Amino acid sequence: MTTPASLRPARPRDDLPSVARLLTLSDNVVAIALTLLVFQLKVPATAQVHDPDSAADLAAQLAKRADQLISYLIAFYVVAQFWLAHHRFLWVALVLGAVLLVRSLTGTPARRERPSGRPRRHHRYRDDDQARQ
Repeated sequence: MTTPASLRPARPRDDLPSVARLLTLSDNVVAIALTLLVFQLKVPATAQVHDPDSAADLAAQLAKRADQLISYLIAFYVVAQFWLAHHRFLWVALVLGAVLLVRSLTGTPARRERPSGRPRRHHRYRDDDQARQ
């Protein structure tokens, strides 16, 4: 008889969020923040616009509220820059994690060799090395 999945003990890494889940969460937070920013923009009432079918009249009324539009664009830009930096950071962390995992599985060293191909020498006791020569 098999035990249901809900009764099985969790593996140690099951409780850690994956990078994809963190990216999804950050995407949703940014979407909510940008939505809240849009709510601050005010569209002129039809009574303020002389001809409701005219795009030029609507543009003229919106131009009177240009300060709101400019502040929205600046806030949008700032939030978008934070979002892009967060995405870059998580993808770099994902790639670095994969590289370190591959290196640990294959046994390759974490440090690079010198361009000359000669191994590095780390001398702990310089006096002993000079005495041998």
